[in-house]
Amino acid sequence: MIVYIFISAKFGAFARAAANAFTFSLLGVLPLLPTASARADVGVGINGGILADAGAYHVEFIGGAADAVMMFAVSDERQKPFSAGGISAYAIVAQNGQETRLRLLPEADNLLAALPTSPLLTGTTVLIVAKLATGETLAARFVSP
Repeated sequence: MIVYIFISAKFGAFARAAANAFTFSLLGVLPLLPTASARADVGVGINGGILADAGAYHVEFIGGAADAVMMFAVSDERQKPFSAGGISAYAIVAQNGQETRLRLLPEADNLLAALPTSPLLTGTTVLIVAKLATGETLAARFVSP
């Protein structure tokens, strides 16, 4: 009986320690999950830019460090152009430890564009947030090539 109590007490302490370790490791990974899904690069878009998944839509980052204008193409999940009319959008550009918020204006059919205040550096993070005319909100995150 004493051996059973001793073994069960040791096993209980081991089980609690293992559960705590699992909880702490899970808490360490959870903050990374939304970032990973928001950054889910799908590949190359029909305009040759970086394509990111934004729910039922795609956003394509056209441009990069060498371009003076940031342009983003919005398309549906099959990469068919989605009209930029009625979209209210902005880009948050994070580079050199500073964040700049730029309003994206509709250009052409499915393009949104903005002039950055300074040239984009390679590795600059750009977050796009857009509200569609339907009321849906989409977000996409890119790293400037």
